[in-house]
Amino acid sequence: MNESHPPLPLIEPDLDAHYSLEVVAEITGIATQTILHYREEGLLPSGPTAARKEEIFFDDATLCTLRRIDHLARQYEMSTPALKLLCDLLEEVESLRAALRSRH
Repeated sequence: MNESHPPLPLIEPDLDAHYSLEVVAEITGIATQTILHYREEGLLPSGPTAARKEEIFFDDATLCTLRRIDHLARQYEMSTPALKLLCDLLEEVESLRAALRSRH
């Protein structure tokens, strides 16, 4: 029996959305101290800060980066320097891809 389900509504991402450290920790399941460590090590972009210095905000792209970093750290037991090198290489590859796309 093939039941027809109504189509799911399209959800457009809010490209201007920013999340507090606590919300990011809750969404990702990654401890706030770990997120701050990744940020201090330069693995995550610094992103916008609020009026109070201690309040940090993260965007959707940073959430994706954070999930990738945490996956690599846990799955492959990568050290922070190895994660930094890999992130730099991935960023360079994406930059080269963008340059190739712009040529076509």
